[in-house]
Amino acid sequence: MINSSGTNQCLPCPNGSGNSSAPISPLDASQCNQCQPNYYMISQYSGSSAAQCSPCPGGSGNTGPTVQGDVSQCNTCQANYYMTYNSIPGASPVPAQCSQCQNGSGNISGVSSPGNQSQCNTCQANYYMISQSAGSSAAQCSPCPGGSGNTGPTVQGDVSQCNTCQANYYMTKNSIPGASPVPAQCSQCQNGSGNISGASSPGNQSQCNVCQANYYMTSSSIGASAAQCSQCPNGTGNSLGSNTPGNTWQCTTCQINYYMFSAAVPGTTPAQCLQCPNGSGNTIGPTIQGDVSQCNICQTNYYMTAVAITGSSPQSSQCLKCTNGSGNTSGATSVGIKFCNICLPNYYMTAASTLNASAQCQSCPYGTANINGSQIPGDASSCSSCSVNFYMIQSSTPPSGSSPGVQAQCSQCPSGSGNSSGPTIIGDQSQCDICQQAYFMTAAAVVSSQTPAKCSPCPTGVSISSLPSTSTTQTIASCNQCLINYYLTAANTSSAAAQCLVCPTGSGTSSPITTVGDISQCNICIANYYMISPAMTRTSSGSSPSAAQCSACPSYSSINSSSLIGQISQCVCYDSNANPISTTQNFCACKNGFQGLVASYQGAPTGCKQCPAGTFSFQGSPCQTCAQGSALSADQGSCTCYDQSNGTSQWNPTTNVCQCQANYFGDPSKATAGATGSCQPCPSGTVSQAGTAKTANDCLQQITVSSTSQNQLTFYYLILITFFNFY
Repeated sequence: MINSSGTNQCLPCPNGSGNSSAPISPLDASQCNQCQPNYYMISQYSGSSAAQCSPCPGGSGNTGPTVQGDVSQCNTCQANYYMTYNSIPGASPVPAQCSQCQNGSGNISGVSSPGNQSQCNTCQANYYMISQSAGSSAAQCSPCPGGSGNTGPTVQGDVSQCNTCQANYYMTKNSIPGASPVPAQCSQCQNGSGNISGASSPGNQSQCNVCQANYYMTSSSIGASAAQCSQCPNGTGNSLGSNTPGNTWQCTTCQINYYMFSAAVPGTTPAQCLQCPNGSGNTIGPTIQGDVSQCNICQTNYYMTAVAITGSSPQSSQCLKCTNGSGNTSGATSVGIKFCNICLPNYYMTAASTLNASAQCQSCPYGTANINGSQIPGDASSCSSCSVNFYMIQSSTPPSGSSPGVQAQCSQCPSGSGNSSGPTIIGDQSQCDICQQAYFMTAAAVVSSQTPAKCSPCPTGVSISSLPSTSTTQTIASCNQCLINYYLTAANTSSAAAQCLVCPTGSGTSSPITTVGDISQCNICIANYYMISPAMTRTSSGSSPSAAQCSACPSYSSINSSSLIGQISQCVCYDSNANPISTTQNFCACKNGFQGLVASYQGAPTGCKQCPAGTFSFQGSPCQTCAQGSALSADQGSCTCYDQSNGTSQWNPTTNVCQCQANYFGDPSKATAGATGSCQPCPSGTVSQAGTAKTANDCLQQITVSSTSQNQLTFYYLILITFFNFY
């Protein structure tokens, strides 16, 4: 298309639509004439509109249809899913029924015909293969420990298959195959430094030679030292990080779901960015200066009530949270509650979304689950698996004739035992065959006696870096890392657990800590806190380390957890009709011209109602007409007295009156636009209270009392008080 400046502009095809070749001439969305892979086509492109496409549900997929169809176009399974039933075209079309490969197993390109879990015949990247798929069972895979990784093995092996380091780790030792296999020894790059693809051979921190996305570089890696990196401030960022030294001006973009109100100045200052309000967002962080209208979509699980508005009074997309377990896979780009068209995981659908209603969803009964939620109407029988850390005593029963379906029957695992995925078949307590993260295993589960794993708790704040096997017992020394929002003060030993302390209020960690450090490991602010200053590591001069300094957002506002320095203005009120929070407005209140109380939780409908024309409201106060002698402001938040000359009191919303100041007489309520001199000083020797004197005669004679007379009056007053107290 051609933008307002007359130059060609490329826009992403909306809602899963696409094309097979890049357009070379300007036109409109009709150039998006087919659907992208893993979408099905509801209707073909028409006029200036793109093809209407909807995402394939439940892990089903395809190569991208070019003709109109229905959900049965989703006739394969996506990578790392296996197929249980083919798609069914016809009057009641059904997509291929696919289930996600479990526990790190997978496949390279999905499948196109029904089978079972044995279709999950490889391990995903950064897992190693304990045993190959066999019979109806998937390959048995376990996560690579400690930041080690690989590209995903296709044959049976051991932990030495974890022979590289994952991105943003550096390698200290190679993996060792053999009778006592050892994975590659990897350590995480610190303070925003990183690398593109991890490391494949031993080295040191100099392998952390770039800065990660949304960091800028202050100095290159030198000798055995990593690159020195600092966080981009206040929602600014960059898509690729930095590989050369610079300063904050390397932060030239805004992060996703922020908008840019000022561009970066090369060599001087970063871009200036603010968080999109109330669930609005964007698909990519803005790269050019704009305004809040850059927040032109609704984020996942929100629906749109009004589109973004550009121009002199810009407005973001108006978004509300999908309710009652409904949601969507990719947010919304146009208006309508119909985009709340799926049920989230662990909900089942009783009715599909319509033009005026979201999908109707019910929570799976306690302990039951469905991994993918629901995309089509059904009943509780779709809750056919158990939640993680439950075992199954009865499978679900599908509906039959007039008999409704029944969900699986599940019971909770005992005493810290659990499982890595909720069971999908009938079993017993032996399905509780591992210990939960903050527990270590003292005895394995026994199928023959139907007993669960025996588990003991790690100390407070301490956990285990990887889930234990189902057979290998452990000791307290296995408690080797800190839970999120704790920092590590001492490593585990052969006979003792690691030691962890909780981060100070509002600060935290983005992932479990596995290396010994100090309070500076608390380097982010958790949700609903904004960062005043970053964490500081101990310096060579001996200055003490410190956690990130975080301050709570005002009541009824929120902010996502962040590793970036911020300010109170990044806290966004839940209510879309509230005043933006700033250094001068540090609480949530309805914006000018709206009365009521702001929404008290995320996704709640607005509590601020617009005042009728010709009335004002200040910070949610009841709507009122302006006092006589005053005019309404443009934002309906205040009034201004026509006469503002000497002696006239300044208008305020509490009194809503135009009157003279104390010791003046007159009546500015009768003034008209441009009038002056409505209030005159009281004659010499007379006084008045504010607003009481309309004429000079209303000014009262000032009474002067000498000090002697004051003392006499005080004496007589005390005598009278004594007299009345006596009687």
